[in-house]
Amino acid sequence: MIPAASLFLALLIAIVSGATWSLILARRLSHHLKFDVPGRPEMVELQAPLADNAFYLSYYYDVARSPTLAEGLAKLLADKRSEAPDTVNALHKFNVLPEFGVVMMQRFLGIAMSPYAFYVWIIIIATGLGVSALSLTAWLLGGSLFCSVASVMMYFSVCYTPSMQTGTRLLGSTFALREFWGVPAMLAQNAWLIAYLNVPNYDDKWASGLLLAFAGFTCVFELCWQFAPFVLLLQLLSLLGAYILACLPRQQLGKLAAAG
Repeated sequence: MIPAASLFLALLIAIVSGATWSLILARRLSHHLKFDVPGRPEMVELQAPLADNAFYLSYYYDVARSPTLAEGLAKLLADKRSEAPDTVNALHKFNVLPEFGVVMMQRFLGIAMSPYAFYVWIIIIATGLGVSALSLTAWLLGGSLFCSVASVMMYFSVCYTPSMQTGTRLLGSTFALREFWGVPAMLAQNAWLIAYLNVPNYDDKWASGLLLAFAGFTCVFELCWQFAPFVLLLQLLSLLGAYILACLPRQQLGKLAAAG
């Protein structure tokens, strides 16, 4: 049983780490994109996205400019532009479900903000949540708050290594690429996996809830990133290795394989 004080401190470190990284990323993207400057014309905002970034944002604006969500969804399901004269299901082929979800969130919450600014803010929040998940994963694996702090510090340092800034998507013009959605989803999915593996009794309701959350975030991960199946294959192979080394019961291996 995890002590309440240790759990509280681990959650506190995770929240502070995620919020800190969100603030860093917000400042960085604000410098490059000026997304938080109110009153900017839409055509000025859309000068920043490049290459694949603009490709994904075009689907976002297809939905954002539609009078209703149903019409926006219909455009994604029957995309006549990307591979003309063929009609393709963009929602399935290009993993643009996050874009539809962001528009749906803005309309549901009724936030008076430009679609562009709202999209970037959601990206920033999602990335921060991914850092929080990384912090909790390190704490669960290492059993120490130091592990949580060390993992976040290493993440920060790697992202600010000059040779890694392009790879970690800190240059501003790449904020709509699938990695910005896929990596936080992967980190959250892995956190649920490690939490499940750490329960003392796999048969109680708490373990079942963790397994269900793991399955749910696996689906989210696959819907966000086209390379998710390769990562999940490596994850499954690592679980198989744990079973071979007698570190994971066969029944739990089967449940995790089915959930993943």
